[in-house]
Amino acid sequence: MAGIGNKKEYPTAADLENAINKYFDEITRDTVLKENYIAGYKDDGEPIVAEREALNRLGEPVVVEEFLVKPSVINMCVKLGITRSALSLYRTYGEDYLDTITRACARIEAYKVDQLDDKGKATNGIIFDLKNNHDYRDKQEIEQTVEHKGVEVSIKVIE
Repeated sequence: MAGIGNKKEYPTAADLENAINKYFDEITRDTVLKENYIAGYKDDGEPIVAEREALNRLGEPVVVEEFLVKPSVINMCVKLGITRSALSLYRTYGEDYLDTITRACARIEAYKVDQLDDKGKATNGIIFDLKNNHDYRDKQEIEQTVEHKGVEVSIKVIE
């Protein structure tokens, strides 16, 4: 594995982007969203239900990215053959590298945020990951009221 101080595994941002895209291509597939509709009625009045591609407002089929394997920054690093530290170092090699890594991390983050809506799924691990790898944090409100010589001062801090 390449690490800090080692020769760059990906000499250009395009090389890194190609490797990251390959990582995502290996763990995802595109699925065309389907919907049921009433295609007609039988002689007895019972509806005939058929399936068709769901269309968006532009009249195009809705394509959903389906992850076959859960994406994560560490799994991406393993696939790229670099350490997390090396990935962080790549961020400093210029805007092209930074943009490539930011897009990849945003894709992983979006997947994890979507998982929070999955009813019946334990979310503690996802929340932990978002806080530790994607800069999420809990909102904190601190209220304090102080009275001195008949004057009351209230302070409210929201982080």
